Amino acid sequence: MGSSQLGVEDMFKRCGAGLAALSLVTLLTSPSAHAVPMVCDSLREEMLSEGLVTRTNAATFAETMRSIGAKFGKFSLISPSHDQHTISEVLAAEHLEDRDFRFHEPISGAVNGYDFYRVDLNGDSAEDLVIDRKGGKLNCHQYQVFLRGKEGNLTSVRGPDFRGFEDEASVCIGSGVKVELVRFSERQVFFLLLNDNDDAQAVFIYALNPDGTSDFQCRVKFDGHGGAVVDKQGPKVPKALRKLP
Repeated sequence: MGSSQLGVEDMFKRCGAGLAALSLVTLLTSPSAHAVPMVCDSLREEMLSEGLVTRTNAATFAETMRSIGAKFGKFSLISPSHDQHTISEVLAAEHLEDRDFRFHEPISGAVNGYDFYRVDLNGDSAEDLVIDRKGGKLNCHQYQVFLRGKEGNLTSVRGPDFRGFEDEASVCIGSGVKVELVRFSERQVFFLLLNDNDDAQAVFIYALNPDGTSDFQCRVKFDGHGGAVVDKQGPKVPKALRKLP
């Protein structure tokens, strides 16, 4: 066997080892391809096992998620930061302009206030920013997501698409719809949206991607008789909103 052939074989062995190492690193640092089904199945099993399906509504959704977290430890409800209380203070502290803030019109009337979440959304160890604007007679909520860059600057991203409920990116407790920001693992954050205004109660799961966007993944639908199924049926989008970006 010639030296040139040995060199080629040696090169392939080295490349193979390198690819294997790269695959291992990717596996350890990237969310699992089965992560979302695990979240859907875990949520279904844990809510059923605790009997929370029959006791959960929009007003008690956060309490339900805390109960699951305390019992199983898989889900962790992310709570708002209370170090700032006005939008102007937060925008100033984060060096954001008013034009960077997406919501300028009231939600069904006067705005009652804001909740601010500082949490690592994309696994880069930097605290990103989520602004929850709430108000109106139905206690509606709108969410805006900002990712923090390497220099500490914030970039606005679209965030979850909740157009199937009320108006774009808005959910209302008074309408039987509530959303919570939860953590499933160190690198995975989800918006879980409860809709108990349908014929059967359902929780819709939106995964936050590393680039700050979020996609609908699945829903856990409860039949009202102690059973539940996981499917891919997303919320219906009103015709007037289907063509919006």
